[in-house]
Amino acid sequence: MTIVVGDISADNYIGPMVAKLLKLKPDLEIFGVGGPQMEKNGVKLLTNCSDLSVIGIFETIALFPRLAKLRSQILQQISEKRPKLVLLVDFSGFNLILAKSIKAKFKDLPIYYFISPQIWGSRPWRIHSIKQAIDKMFVIFPFEVDIYKSHNIPVKFVGHPLLTKIQFSQYSKEKFCQKYNLQTDQPIIAVFPGSRKLEIANITPVFFDAICELAKTKPQMQFIISKANEFLAQKISDLLAKNKNYALLKDKITFIDSSDNYELFNACDLVWAKSGTTTLEATIFKKPLIVVYRGSYLSYFFYLIFRQTKLVSLPNILYRDYMTPELMQKRFTVKNLISDTNDILNVPEIRLNMIQMLESLTEKLGQGNYIDNLTAEILALFETKSLVG
Repeated sequence: MTIVVGDISADNYIGPMVAKLLKLKPDLEIFGVGGPQMEKNGVKLLTNCSDLSVIGIFETIALFPRLAKLRSQILQQISEKRPKLVLLVDFSGFNLILAKSIKAKFKDLPIYYFISPQIWGSRPWRIHSIKQAIDKMFVIFPFEVDIYKSHNIPVKFVGHPLLTKIQFSQYSKEKFCQKYNLQTDQPIIAVFPGSRKLEIANITPVFFDAICELAKTKPQMQFIISKANEFLAQKISDLLAKNKNYALLKDKITFIDSSDNYELFNACDLVWAKSGTTTLEATIFKKPLIVVYRGSYLSYFFYLIFRQTKLVSLPNILYRDYMTPELMQKRFTVKNLISDTNDILNVPEIRLNMIQMLESLTEKLGQGNYIDNLTAEILALFETKSLVG
C-alpha cells in the first residue's frame, strides 16, 4: 500500500490510522511520503513531508523540481512494489497531479483520497481532475458529500480528525496554569503564528508588536505561544531576539510545546491564529478567535482571483458569514489586532455572541471516528482484492 501525505498535520492524523491498520493486518507493507508519526508506526518513507510544506503559489513554484523528482520516485516505487491501493491525503497541489500520473500508468490501481481539496472555497474546476483519477473520496465535512455525489464521484463522510483527537475530559485549566506559572484569574491569549517558515516570518512580528502595545495598557494579559516544532521554535526565538522590545516580550510571553496545545485551548480566553486547522480546533473548544494571514502579495492576488467565497477562515466558511474577525494582508495590523482583541475581551455581548455561534458550528462538523471508518474501508478493499485474486 502507498500513502502520500504532505504536511505534519496530516501525518498526525494518518499515524494512528496506520497503527490500527497494521495491528489488524500485520503483513501489510506500507511505503510513501509522510512524517514522524507515520514512520514510527511502520511506514517506509521515501521522504519526510516536513520538507515539502510551503505557502503561496510562487513559494510552491520554487519546489517544482523537487516535487517532480519525488513524483517520479513514487511512480518507480509503485512499479517495483505493485501495491494494491494508493491513499492520498490532502496536499492537493501535488496529489492530484500524482493521481493522474498513477492512473495513466496503472489504470487498475485503486486510488483513495482522504481530506478533500477545498473545491467549495477555491478552484472548483479541480472536481474534473478528481473524477478522472480518484476512485473514492473520503471527506471530513458532511456538506462535501453532496458536492461529490452531484458529480457521480464515490464519496463517504468518515468524520473530522479533530473530533476523534480531542478529548475534553482530560483538560484542566488549573493544572495547565500551574505547570506554566500562569494566573487563572487573568486573561490568557493563545498565539498560533503558523507551522511553516514563511508564516512565522510574515506573521510573528505583528504579533510581537501587538503584545508590546497591549502590555502597556493591559499588563495583566498573559500571552502563550505554541511551538509547532523545535525548528520553528528557533525561528521564533531568532525574531524575538532581534525585536527592539526584547526585554518586555521575554517577560510577557510564555512558550509551550505543541503537545500541550489542547490544554492551552481549554485554558485560554482568546485565540490569535493563522488561518488553517488551528481555527477549527478553537471552534471545537468554543473559544473566541481572531484569524490572521499575511503572505506574498502575488500569491494573495491569485488567491483572490480563484476563490469561491469572500470568506477565508474555515469557521466563517462553515458559518457562511463573518462570525470571527479576519485580518488578511494589509488589514493584518497591530491597530486592528488590538482593537478586535479589546472588543472580544471587554464587550460581553460580542464575546457571548461569538461563543454561541461557535457552538452552532460544532454540529456542522458531524460525527464519526475517521480512524475506524477509514481503516474499515481499506481492509474491505484488500478483502475484495484477495477474493478476486
